[in-house]
Amino acid sequence: MNNPSNEIVVLTNTALDYWKNGAIIESLATYEKALKTATDSLIRDQILYNCGLVAASNSEDASFPNYSKAISYLSKVKNLPWSDKAGWNLALSNLHTGNWKEGISKYHYRYSSGNSNEYTSVTFPALPLPRATCLKDLDHKKVLVLNEQGFGDEIMFSASFDFLKNIRTKKCVIQCYPELLGLFCTLFYGYSMNFFDTRSLSYDFVMHFDTWTSTGDLFAMANKENIRRSIPLRVKPLDEIDTQNSIGICFCANKKSPNHHLRDMPADFINDLKERCQKENITVYSLQKDPAPDWCIPLDEKADFYYTARLVSSLRRVVTIDTAVAHLAGRLGIPTTLVWSKHVGWIWKYEDENRMNMLYPTVEVKRI
Repeated sequence: MNNPSNEIVVLTNTALDYWKNGAIIESLATYEKALKTATDSLIRDQILYNCGLVAASNSEDASFPNYSKAISYLSKVKNLPWSDKAGWNLALSNLHTGNWKEGISKYHYRYSSGNSNEYTSVTFPALPLPRATCLKDLDHKKVLVLNEQGFGDEIMFSASFDFLKNIRTKKCVIQCYPELLGLFCTLFYGYSMNFFDTRSLSYDFVMHFDTWTSTGDLFAMANKENIRRSIPLRVKPLDEIDTQNSIGICFCANKKSPNHHLRDMPADFINDLKERCQKENITVYSLQKDPAPDWCIPLDEKADFYYTARLVSSLRRVVTIDTAVAHLAGRLGIPTTLVWSKHVGWIWKYEDENRMNMLYPTVEVKRI
């Protein structure tokens, strides 16, 4: 790669400053100006990649994120090291626009290309086993399934476990976060699979299997042609809750999560909900461990996802942001309103004409 000219350096640095300060329109215009000047293919690819990321960024401007524009940039990135990262963001952009088939076909790009600190990558240990790439690869095999990403993703990916019943594996063992172990062992009791929460994998343990895959890959394999509605799962509700007069709320994201401040419920929406619940004498349960407002019954700090699932199953409705609670309520088939303010994951944008989510038919997405 040739060294970029001083003009390109100045333009790209300026564009980056704009981007960091939330000036998305100015950042994209400056990157496009640099793109017209660049002649080296690798430099062009880096600028194209940045253009795609900027176009897909959240902004106070209603025209962003512009995923169609992001796709137009990212699809032109051809050369390493940017093509792997562009492929992942291209997959996400397609998923955000509702192009499920194209997005899921590129979902494997989420794998790390060597930089374990890259926030768009998913890393797995180097296993001495072949990786399954389609459901047929699991047939009559001893299969190890590794987990990935966050709690909400894992609950969503668990929708593919329903289809494992139709695959004749010799053995299927699924890695699971400790926080989800009780929930999954209960929900999928009787299925031909086992769960384990070990973080480290010994060579002796791994060599008991014929092939491996991940929970995200299973989800992609099961939904390759079109997204399938998840089958509602059941847990025993809590006896002490008046279902007809109780709702649950999850109003803010984990502060350690990316874009948490863009997912939180706006204060005016929370106040309106409070007034309505108090007027109609509705009992409100907090579904998160953060300090709850004084008008909500707080969630026990020791509660695991299984207890939360029992609580959610006891409620008339759940009102939540894009978080693990939304996926949990969707998997349980509980009527749910997902509030979308400034940022929402791609799965919630894939809706049918009735505004019901295609994966979770009981979840309604409400943009405010």
